[in-house]
Parts: sequence; C-alpha cells; structure tokens
Amino acid sequence: MKDKKVTIYDVAALAGVSKGTVDRVVYNRGRVSEKTEAAVRDAIQKLGYNPNLFASVLASNKKYIIACLLPKFTEGQYWEEIYKGFMEGVESVKSFNIVPVVELYDQYDELSFVAACDRVLSQNPSGVIFHPFFPSASSRFASKLYESRIPYGFVDGRIDDPHYIVYYGVDLYQSGFFGGFLLTDRAAPSDVLIVRIKRDRQYKSDPTYNRRNGFMDYIGKEHGECTVHTVFVNPNSPDEINRELSGFFAAHPDVKYVIMLNSRVHLIAGYMKAHPEDGRVVVGFDDLADNVAALVDGAVNFLVTRNISMQSFNVVTALVDYLIKGTRPQKRDNYMHIDVLTRYNLDRR
Repeated sequence: MKDKKVTIYDVAALAGVSKGTVDRVVYNRGRVSEKTEAAVRDAIQKLGYNPNLFASVLASNKKYIIACLLPKFTEGQYWEEIYKGFMEGVESVKSFNIVPVVELYDQYDELSFVAACDRVLSQNPSGVIFHPFFPSASSRFASKLYESRIPYGFVDGRIDDPHYIVYYGVDLYQSGFFGGFLLTDRAAPSDVLIVRIKRDRQYKSDPTYNRRNGFMDYIGKEHGECTVHTVFVNPNSPDEINRELSGFFAAHPDVKYVIMLNSRVHLIAGYMKAHPEDGRVVVGFDDLADNVAALVDGAVNFLVTRNISMQSFNVVTALVDYLIKGTRPQKRDNYMHIDVLTRYNLDRR
C-alpha cells in the first residue's frame, strides 16, 4: 500500500466490512458493534488510512456538540480558568463544526450536579468533559455516557473508570506528597494544620481527597510523630474564617506549619498577615490572582501550581481527534507538570 493512496475501499476490504460501515466508524455517523469498530480501526492503523477530514466534515455538515460540565464560578476562581481553556480548545478546532455547550452546577450540592448531568444527556452531545466532584454520581453519569456511546474525558481529577478516553490534570496524590515536602522541608514539625473548606452536609464531595492522602502519606513517612490538625472554614464568610483560625491558634499557639490543599489559600491570607509569626510556613495551590497577591504580601510562602487552562484545552482537542479522526491519545492519563512559586521567582512584569 505504500506506493498508492489508501482508500476507504482498502480499509473495508481488510476489515471485512462495507464501505458504509467504515464511513460510520470514521465519521461517527451511526452505531456499529464494538467488535466491528475495533476491526475497522485496526485496518485504518495498519494501512495508514488518512481521509481528508476537513473536507469530509464540511461536506457532511455535521455538527459535533462538546459539552463541558463545570461548577459555578465567579471571576478569578479556579473553574473560570478551566472554562477559558475549554473555550480556547473549542476555538482551536472550530473548523470541524464543533459546538460548545457548558452546563454549570453547585459544587456543594449533589442534586445540582445530577441535574446538570441530565441536562447534558438531553442534548445528545458528541463528547463530554467533566470533573468528577461527586464520585458516585460521576460514576453513574459515566456509565450512562458509555451506554449511549458518548466519549468523555476527565479534567483536573478522575475516578477509577474503564471507559474514559483521556484525562488531563496533575497527579493529585503526588502533588499532595510534594506539598508535604514543601511544608516541612525546613524543619521537622511536631504539629501541622490543614485548613479545609466546608462542603456538602452529606460529605459526598471531596475533591482534595487524593491530594490529602498524598500529603498524609508524606507526613507519616517522614515525620511519623507529627500530629495533623484540621480546621474547616466557610469560604463565604471571612469573619467566620477569622474566628475559626483564632480559636485554633489560641489553643495551639506553637503550630506554625499550615497548608490548604485546594485552590483557595487566599481565604486565610488576611488572618496570616494580621497575625504574623516568625518561622511560620504556609503552602497553597494554584496561581490564581488572589493567591499570587497573598504570595507577594508574604502571607503565603509557596504555591504549587500548573497550567490550569491547558488541562481543559487538551481534553477538548483529544476528544475531537477521537471523534473526527478516530485516534485515541497516546496516553490515557496525562499528568501536567508541577511548578512551585515563591515571592522570589514570581514574574511580576
């Protein structure tokens, strides 16, 4: 086949199917069995078949709806960056008739998440991107997507699932392990404090679970006698945050190692700046504007970060490659590079 152009008829002959079946597999135009789809894709790979995808998509006039399921956000929050990456990814592949749909939900309310999932399914999307905030509900949603033959990818976090096409995000466990190293590298503390966000009352949403496990494993491995304390704060009440922290430090005045394992370490920056302590170390995650301001002010010592928007950008393009070209990503799990920011290596230009 190297000396001539490979055609759809060559693929059909090798796979033992009709041209129409190859067309349905390549362009996602109808249902075929998993066995037949696998045979067609194997023939495509062996022959190096490369259809003129751009012309074919334009000729078919088919639109591909890519749905993104996100927590509600306000300006400057973490999920705004994920939204921006999603829209930038769609813009990069818009020539393939990609139509973006965004469904928002309350990250503190599982019923809100389930309702958003149902809205996505009702639109019969070509592909779906989401973060599994509520693991059980996310698993049920993923099963429905698979049963409907809708490919999907995870962004920022994932669950154990056999069918997702791609994941882009950090290794959450490893980032927590690394956070433990940053927090305690200067000394061997007897106590550390984790500040956590109050979430849904049923405790079904716990997006920092894997990161927290990594952190706890590092502390247990390197500082086995260390006591880990936890304070829960209301993200919508600065006064309550100050009361909770004041009460904790009044009872534990010697604790100087503090970490927040989510993207909102700026919530405690006001207290830290108003109550400075020599030798205190505060570690947070993600270079959002408010977190960077806390870093510049000296309320935070380290930010563990990554390119947030590239996570959703990459999931979009990987899903579109799968939908249009029939190619799966070389790696299913793609971990973003972790960076560390301090006030001394921050680019303020």
